[in-house]
Amino acid sequence: MTSIVEKWVYFIKNAGRLSLMPKSAEEVPELKDAYAQANRNTWSKNELELYDYWSLRDAADRYGREEQYDQGKLEGKTDVARKLKALGVGLDIIVQTTGLSRDDIAGLETPPADDAAR
Repeated sequence: MTSIVEKWVYFIKNAGRLSLMPKSAEEVPELKDAYAQANRNTWSKNELELYDYWSLRDAADRYGREEQYDQGKLEGKTDVARKLKALGVGLDIIVQTTGLSRDDIAGLETPPADDAAR
């Protein structure tokens, strides 16, 4: 069995020459990251630019999904608030239930009576 110190020493001595990460390095997240970074240091300018492009695009996609998720949560809370308001539930209870502000709830139009019952 190889100790963590031995794994790091091996990395320091050999990282520049290795094309594959040793299996033993996968057990230590920090060492795995170090091998990945060492690998990136051997990339060409074109490869780095491509990696950066896709990393930024991935981050933008994740941000877009988070925004959609947050918007969906807000729409759901607003829908619940409308229905509770139409049923005559008190404003304080709607605020506690939905987390929306009093002003937001007061400005909501209520759905027709048959929609509120659903």
